Amino acid sequence: MVEESQIGDDSILDTFCHLEGGVTLGKNVLLTHRASVGAKAKIGDGSIIGCSLVCERSVVGANCRVFGDLIHRQLDPTLPWDAPEAEETSPCLEDDVFVGWGATLIGGINVGTGAYVCAGATVSKDVPAHHIVTGQNEIISPAKWRGALAKSAFFPRD
Repeated sequence: MVEESQIGDDSILDTFCHLEGGVTLGKNVLLTHRASVGAKAKIGDGSIIGCSLVCERSVVGANCRVFGDLIHRQLDPTLPWDAPEAEETSPCLEDDVFVGWGATLIGGINVGTGAYVCAGATVSKDVPAHHIVTGQNEIISPAKWRGALAKSAFFPRD
């Protein structure tokens, strides 16, 4: 039996987007550019998911912008597809997270509030709140970032 998905008020599923069973979309969520959201995933109020795969059971907090993929690690690809013993943990994004185009977040990681994942980054470990991720798990404090991003309004000031 497939669970029904819940779609919050004023949420929009653009053309060619995919929503599996049991998904919960908050209010004012936008799925665009062929976004695909897996079973039982939860997307918080005001978030935008574009051109992305959000794997089943992922959690995306409020006011996130996700343009990369949230996927499982697939530690044992010999297990039957979708078998209970093959179930793995999924990424969890806290509120106000930005995930750039082509970034990949892998496995049961937690990405802290206000973190910024650069386009093309690969992330397989936890990211502290208000940090920048680039490359392969290169986590940098905005105070040590040399580009304009660290000075943007995205990051809180002391």
